[in-house]
Amino acid sequence: GGVAGSRGGGAAPPPHDDGSFTVKRDKDGARRRCSPEDMRLRTDRVSLRRLSVGVKLRGVVRKVAHIGAFVDVGAERHGLVRASRMTEGRVPDPKDFVAVGREVDVWVYRLPSDGKLGLSMVEYGATAFRDPVAAFLRVAPSQWFAGAVRVVDGSGLYVDVEEPKGGGRVQGFVPRRLVSGDPDKGVKVQVRVLHVNEGSGTLSLSMLASDHGAHQQ
Repeated sequence: GGVAGSRGGGAAPPPHDDGSFTVKRDKDGARRRCSPEDMRLRTDRVSLRRLSVGVKLRGVVRKVAHIGAFVDVGAERHGLVRASRMTEGRVPDPKDFVAVGREVDVWVYRLPSDGKLGLSMVEYGATAFRDPVAAFLRVAPSQWFAGAVRVVDGSGLYVDVEEPKGGGRVQGFVPRRLVSGDPDKGVKVQVRVLHVNEGSGTLSLSMLASDHGAHQQ
């Protein structure tokens, strides 16, 4: 719901002595007190439709949780940088890596159809796809994709997988039991997509041939 007087040519509410405003929600008539900054944020937000994957933005961390950091980049909603996309290494606890109020450089990682904003503190290149993750939804488990190892840890490998039709790169994870050989960071590998995790924007991967005899290309 919008704020009464914030659109349609209505008069702006008069300010209090401290510069704040009392506004009324159009939806339910509830009143709340807003600072001048709050009022600015309601009118100057950038639509997600104007953003694209791979664009670099400067933002401010507004909240840190176990899944990652919520960053205000001036868009109509805050974006989420998941812990696995904060750095080239492993981040066990995001609170040890970023803090509320810190300014950070981020790249748009995905703009899924549910209206969320996925961000990364690791650079991801530009692509015409608004959600590169969606490009993998209907691939066959026997199909192989090129990727590059980004992080190696005891549990497995984080791999950036290339979408062959120019859809950019998507982050995936290969558990240790499905790793072939002993690849190091930066090594090019071939992977199969076992599952697409739409919520987190990641792929569950394997470097082993399928049980049906598919062979690596």
